[in-house]
Amino acid sequence: MTRTVWPLLLAILLAAMSACAADDSARISGPVLGYVVDPDAAGVRPIHGIPGAATLGPLLNLGSEIHRAAIAQQTGHLLAVVGEDRQVMLYRNLAGEVSAAPLADAPPAPDRILLSPSGSAAALLYNDRGLLAVLTGLPEAPAVHRTLELASLPAGARVWAVSDDGARLLVSASAGETEAVSLVDAEGNLRLLLSAGPTTAAGFLAGSDEVVLADGLRNTVYWVRGEGEVIPLAGEKEGISGPVAVSISRDNRRVFVANAGAGTVVVLDLAGGAPSVFACDCTVTGLERMQGNAVFRLTDLSGDPMWLLDGDAPEARVVFVPPQRPVAQRAAQGDDK
Repeated sequence: MTRTVWPLLLAILLAAMSACAADDSARISGPVLGYVVDPDAAGVRPIHGIPGAATLGPLLNLGSEIHRAAIAQQTGHLLAVVGEDRQVMLYRNLAGEVSAAPLADAPPAPDRILLSPSGSAAALLYNDRGLLAVLTGLPEAPAVHRTLELASLPAGARVWAVSDDGARLLVSASAGETEAVSLVDAEGNLRLLLSAGPTTAAGFLAGSDEVVLADGLRNTVYWVRGEGEVIPLAGEKEGISGPVAVSISRDNRRVFVANAGAGTVVVLDLAGGAPSVFACDCTVTGLERMQGNAVFRLTDLSGDPMWLLDGDAPEARVVFVPPQRPVAQRAAQGDDK
């Protein structure tokens, strides 16, 4: 009896130790701040850690070269143009066992991919075909919800954003000395929101048809509410100078405006609080959402530090992620292991 019981107890103990080790491994893998496209490697890298203490990770194993991509950080999925045939592919569960699904209904080789604020919808633009396709149901049940001929839009129209339900598009087009900014509904009808100078950045609030846009001529940011009410949020005296990107916190409480002219990010409180201005020792290229309520990537991946705005900190701050050292450099320093 004793000889029979001991091997069984040992097997149970080893199984328990293995489960604990696996659990510990999952715990020590640490948080992921988000993902970034590495154009030189035609792939995607995770950003491990938290704002102010983050590092770039190794390339994800996606199985194909990435030519163009848009990443929904909060839900961990990725829309990408891959391979020689430029197929549109959906990658789910970036933080775990990545799964890939080709979107057969989506025409290949889109020129741009625009994700909605929560990543539940996307607009694929095909300039050479004069076509726009709207995807909904992301990431679990993706489908081409509708297609739109670009010729049905005003001449020279620019598509800025798609709403979370995929029902509305935000477009702008030259109208003499000004620019007309409009919403396009599910039937293709245009509703004029306002006339402004050239639009330089625009986006929807999450789960809403309300929009925020930046007028590059007047250095003014507007909030257009549901019934068409236009509210000027900020201008030059609040620090708006050459706006190149706008984004909204996930709770729809704050608007972030990146200014190329001043190398700053202006934070605006939609409840009416005083604006804040944060300087970056960098050339601000955008406001790409990361994990969290209000964390944004300000610069692209390069050989220089990658800069982030941490709007979730008790006091918002600009921090950086150190660049990844080339393999040859690591080997020369004796730490290429």
